[in-house]
Amino acid sequence: MHNGRLKVLYIDASAGFGGATKSLSLLLQGLRTIDPIVVTHQYHHIAQKSYNGLTVYRVPLPLHIRLYNRLQQWICGKISFRPARRIALKPLHILDRLQKWASTLYVLWIARSNRVDLIHGNNGFLTPGGAFVSRWLRIPYVVHARGFCNPQSKAVFGAMRQTTHVIAVSTAVAESVHRQGLPHDKITTVYDPVDTDLFDRVSAGDDREARRVAFGLRPDDIAVGIFGRVVQWKGQLEFAYAVLQVMRLQERLKAFIVGDESDGPPSYFDHIRQVIDTSGYAQRFILTGYREDVESLYSIMDIVVHASLDPEPFGMVVTEAMAAGRPVIAAEAGGPAEIMRATLAREIFSLYK
Repeated sequence: MHNGRLKVLYIDASAGFGGATKSLSLLLQGLRTIDPIVVTHQYHHIAQKSYNGLTVYRVPLPLHIRLYNRLQQWICGKISFRPARRIALKPLHILDRLQKWASTLYVLWIARSNRVDLIHGNNGFLTPGGAFVSRWLRIPYVVHARGFCNPQSKAVFGAMRQTTHVIAVSTAVAESVHRQGLPHDKITTVYDPVDTDLFDRVSAGDDREARRVAFGLRPDDIAVGIFGRVVQWKGQLEFAYAVLQVMRLQERLKAFIVGDESDGPPSYFDHIRQVIDTSGYAQRFILTGYREDVESLYSIMDIVVHASLDPEPFGMVVTEAMAAGRPVIAAEAGGPAEIMRATLAREIFSLYK
């Protein structure tokens, strides 16, 4: 404790846009009683935007997750003989492990030199350096569980034993952690925050129609959008197939895919583009790529779709769409199901107040 304020080292191991970094950024904006220090693997422009004004140590990774996935996919595509493929992948795995150890040593140096009181792992139990550094310095380790806990290795179980407390992004995630042996009193559910003021400012601008016109939308067009990293389990391909079915019946429908491949292999997005290009309805799809102004894009939608194939741990897209006043279609599983039920219960309760 320094000057009565807790000094917390936040480790953000994300490399590419996503909910983990956005959530941590919003969290740190709202915490006024601590001294935060951030270690991040993020790209420079994302780190600069997310953690502006904070003490930040950036760890540039030569082999970040996006490059790692592409190299791995390239090797697997070129070498079909499994033993030879395993040998070819070995240097890639070794390099990845070496850079993780280098990152861990850097985190140890930062933690010691800043005399931090607590370490917060923003990316689950295996946030690089988190458990090791907390054990070495004998300080508490808090894990932000942003995914379902299905341990597959001794390393995960070891990190769980080292964890002082777990912040789960939904009750579904909290229960998955509890099923692995962590008692309920070591787990707290805290839903990811949303900057409602930002959405209110966008709505107050009252230029929704101008933004729609900029994308070639007519006043009577129905804009349906899916937001997020373009990776297979997020369901953008299924979204494309579904809206193609509706387009055949509704000529006013326009479909938006907002996001880029981020940490996913490019082949998945290439497949989606191929489906769209050969559908006969390509002119009614808008692929925006990565956008930093997603709040304004939510505002031009008539419907937002959340189509994750696997249960979503939280589903920031759902809460952001609601903050923008947009109706949402989402799978009834994981975090989105909790959000929907909580919102419905609040609406019903308000009717009887």
